[in-house]
Amino acid sequence: MQEVDFYKNLPKLETERLIVRKYTIEDVNDYFKFASNTDVTKFLRWEPHPNKEYTLEYIKGVLEKYSKGKDSPWGLEHKTAKKLIGIVHIMQLDTHHKKAQIGFVLAKDYWNNGYMTEALNKVLEYCFTVLSLNRIEALIITDNCAAVRVMEKVGMQHEGLLRKYLYQKEDFRDFHLFFMIKEDYVSRYNYI
Repeated sequence: MQEVDFYKNLPKLETERLIVRKYTIEDVNDYFKFASNTDVTKFLRWEPHPNKEYTLEYIKGVLEKYSKGKDSPWGLEHKTAKKLIGIVHIMQLDTHHKKAQIGFVLAKDYWNNGYMTEALNKVLEYCFTVLSLNRIEALIITDNCAAVRVMEKVGMQHEGLLRKYLYQKEDFRDFHLFFMIKEDYVSRYNYI
């Protein structure tokens, strides 16, 4: 599968409590609620969304990227609440080298309930089994202890510290580099 095909045809994945799916225009209010929260965006590369119009334009841009097969994220829908509560993004997908980077965001009301661990476990399964990737990486800003815990819970390993790696929010920031390779995934989940 080529990168364009993947992003154009992002699949819908399901877990016990979540649906991992493409955004829709109806997600604007839910997306704005978490994307405008300074606690949620504190460790992200982007600033809080200032208003719903900004969020609407952002979502329209993502929908356009879907249609063109360009790098774009999944939304996380809570099955019971029937609302968007976060994002999972497979970025820098490289089918030649069979690797990608993963990023994620979760609405504050859903923190500390295992939702992101649940979502990432499903996405990692998809990456290693369906996409046949060999390596997944994640960059976590060093201050984001909750994201570090999520990485540990899904079995990703700390590979190193990237000092002053990215200029983010008016300063150069240090990032942890986490990774998982297919053989570790197979060993962890007894996948054949």
